[in-house]
Amino acid sequence: MFDEAAWSLSVAGRLVELEGKPLQVLHELLLSAGEAVTKAELFDTVWPGVHVVEASLTTAVSKLRGALGEQGGDIVQTLPRIGYRIGVPVEIEQLSTPLAPRFAFAPGDTVPGRPQWVLEEALGDSGAGDVWRARHQKVDETRIFKFADAPDRLRSLRREVALFRLMRNVLGDRRPCVDILEWNFDAPPYFIEAADAGRDMRAWAGGLEGGLTAMALDRRIAVVADLARAVAAAHGAGVLHKDLKPANVLIETPPDGNPVVRLADFGSGWLLDQAALDLHGISGGGFPRGRTKPRPAPTPPPIAPPRWRKAPRRAWPRTSTPWG
Repeated sequence: MFDEAAWSLSVAGRLVELEGKPLQVLHELLLSAGEAVTKAELFDTVWPGVHVVEASLTTAVSKLRGALGEQGGDIVQTLPRIGYRIGVPVEIEQLSTPLAPRFAFAPGDTVPGRPQWVLEEALGDSGAGDVWRARHQKVDETRIFKFADAPDRLRSLRREVALFRLMRNVLGDRRPCVDILEWNFDAPPYFIEAADAGRDMRAWAGGLEGGLTAMALDRRIAVVADLARAVAAAHGAGVLHKDLKPANVLIETPPDGNPVVRLADFGSGWLLDQAALDLHGISGGGFPRGRTKPRPAPTPPPIAPPRWRKAPRRAWPRTSTPWG
């Protein structure tokens, strides 16, 4: 069983010690269970932006098969001159329990590598503790830091940066997204540093005097229209959000009182034309070459609160001898 939340592999109910690259290969194959995953796609996603020899992939697959046991060769099949695929049926279980905190951060801690920024509060409702608002120690300014530890989450941050850069290049000041100002992809904990663009839609509505229903109808319609324009602008740049929900819609109310709507968290996003990144000289987004369809989003579709929870996934092949 592969636990996406804990980034761990269990075989026959026992946790298996396995290096990061073989686990990443398994994750990519599970995301495309039943389909061929080419060597080029695996190189692009497991070793993004790094030139490696084919033996590195062969070694990672060999270690993965060894960890899976006697059926490893049947589970991870080789497709000569093409790549690999999962050769047995796969089941996916969505967990409804909140995620455990992934980081030991607490209010008052400084951001690793950014000692001038002090963490104030954790954001989001997933319980992962990976998104924080931070304040500068000398100037009255706040930023949002999103952290990552596991390789799949790092790839999500890379994708978010790549899509932001594309929208900035294509749309300029009309870009509908939150500005990403800095990022650290060199050493853990990895993170992106973004502008503090207001509160998410639910928090914003809850903070209105009298609630959302007290707002004039024309102003409510204006907010919805601004949201539609923001989504249309992203589509105009060839970007699909793929995880649009109230938590990823930020609303800022400037002194003039007219709400400004921005979209956040493009980590699950996709491109209508992947050649757009090459056209603008943008690399490192983790988009596999030759893949025309987006992979499944890492979170389930939103449902009416308060029942919604961000759900990690566990996947395991169904074999005659259970190994998960």
